[in-house]
Amino acid sequence: MTAIRIDFTVTWGELMALAGPGDAELLVRRAETVWQVVDSYAAQTQATYIAERQRMAQEASSVRQGHVATMFGPVSPAPEMLTRIADELGIDEDAPLVVAAATTDDAAALRVVIAAASRRGTEVFTHPLPDGLVAFWAADDRPGSADREAAEQVRNIRCGLVEQVRGLADLRVAAQAARALASLVEDTDQQALTMRNAWARLARHRLSETGVPVVPDVEAALAQSGPAERARVEEAVRSYLATGSIAQSADQLFCHRNTLMNRLRRFTDLTGIDVTIPQQAARLVVAWS
Repeated sequence: MTAIRIDFTVTWGELMALAGPGDAELLVRRAETVWQVVDSYAAQTQATYIAERQRMAQEASSVRQGHVATMFGPVSPAPEMLTRIADELGIDEDAPLVVAAATTDDAAALRVVIAAASRRGTEVFTHPLPDGLVAFWAADDRPGSADREAAEQVRNIRCGLVEQVRGLADLRVAAQAARALASLVEDTDQQALTMRNAWARLARHRLSETGVPVVPDVEAALAQSGPAERARVEEAVRSYLATGSIAQSADQLFCHRNTLMNRLRRFTDLTGIDVTIPQQAARLVVAWS
């Protein structure tokens, strides 16, 4: 734009060279007109330039979105396509990724985090879904990095989160896992669901799809005890399953360790399940998740 506005100086110099002594008044009166013509041309050129830049940016964004959509299509991209997509997106094909998914109700919160991360320099790729949103970005565990801060913020919102995905080849499967976790979010949840903190809930959901109850025998056995006893025994078992420690559970329930152990033994007598044996306890962990 500066180069175009220099045209005013050139044009004015030519007019001065052609004008005679008697043209001074005319030059003064028409100087503004000459400037307006040059400035109008500069403004039109700038508008055309900006429009073209926007068109190019939109075209590039459309191409990138097309590549992202390919990653989540019905068919996994071929290795050659993965390499091309990585080049187009500007990421290492084998670089670890973070994937987050949110349902329609929780997508707004995820979009806010994505916008904040983008302002800090994190390249976040998104893909809209009929029932929500999927986002992914390069993992970076370096302290203070924008990518790490983005992951920390996502951990504090209601969504499904899968971290340390092994490159683009595993992205599609990881996104499916993140969506499955996101679908399990409950009103009481205040953070992201991961395989670490929600595996039992996911297992229970998958088992419930078979239509077969996970612990019908346990429920029937507990029903044989009185309400007060059942409440105490079940409270002890739930606490122990959460802590894995007799001492910690006893402190948590404000009772003696022997009292807690007696309640666990009573549960075994009623149900036949010894919660101190991991293989037997696993069924309860899933059923009560």
